[in-house]
Amino acid sequence: MLNEVKCIIVWNIRNGLFIYSLTNDGGVNWTEKSQLVDKKRLVKEIQRINYSADGQATIAFSEKYFYESNRKRPTFIQSNNFGHSFQKLK
Repeated sequence: MLNEVKCIIVWNIRNGLFIYSLTNDGGVNWTEKSQLVDKKRLVKEIQRINYSADGQATIAFSEKYFYESNRKRPTFIQSNNFGHSFQKLK
């Protein structure tokens, strides 16, 4: 929950498309959204999600890996408007 009425559920990052759902009424109604965030790497794994009550959500994701030595640098995306849009951080 971002606050008592706004929430985001992150579903998947598939083919560079970030898929998630938002609610603005405490979970009574949900809207599914998607946004292209990375078209270079196809297989993604969400590493970490951080939320704040002021509407900021930061998500780290990277390529899936089996051995720690194969881990790639994560990509970070961030929203400052309760998940309505995300930007890739540099």
